[in-house]
Amino acid sequence: MCGKNQTRTTELKLLEFRNLFQMKCLICLPFLLLYIITLIGNTLIISLTLITAKLNSPMYLSLCEIFFATFVLPHILYLVWNNGGSISLDYCIVQMFLCSIAGITENFLLTLMAVDRYLATCYPLRYPSMMNFGINYVSIFSTVITISSKKVRVKTFSTCSSHLTSVFMYFRTIFIIYLVHSQLYSKRMKKVVSLY
Repeated sequence: MCGKNQTRTTELKLLEFRNLFQMKCLICLPFLLLYIITLIGNTLIISLTLITAKLNSPMYLSLCEIFFATFVLPHILYLVWNNGGSISLDYCIVQMFLCSIAGITENFLLTLMAVDRYLATCYPLRYPSMMNFGINYVSIFSTVITISSKKVRVKTFSTCSSHLTSVFMYFRTIFIIYLVHSQLYSKRMKKVVSLY
């Protein structure tokens, strides 16, 4: 008589981090520095936004960054430094859920900021009365290019540059991993790139 498999998985072994002996310091030190800078910088942004009531979106974006970094980076640093290890299944599910929530919230905030920049750039006079959710980076670019004054054009691009930089930094890993042909990167290089 065959019974059902009664085995229950309670932990996951993370084996991909075990062969990084020679790269341990090269990976851990920049990550630790990045984590500290993320915490300090975003705490500073949150403090400034609490002082200036008009700046709400950057505060929420900074909170998402702190949560996202805190859910992932300390454990990755631990795993790389200790040549792998295990993670409980419950902790993995909670971490995945919290990272997903932080990522979804960050995507939503970046989209709202893009809408705000789009309306402010393409319709500056009607901006206060038009807050809707139509977003198009091509429209922003084409509108800015048609501005005759170079000084105004540069000022307008500088207004949008912080948002475009945020979007690029957020999606850079996805662009590198999924848009670059897989034969150009080794499996090990993809692991290192995905950490950043």
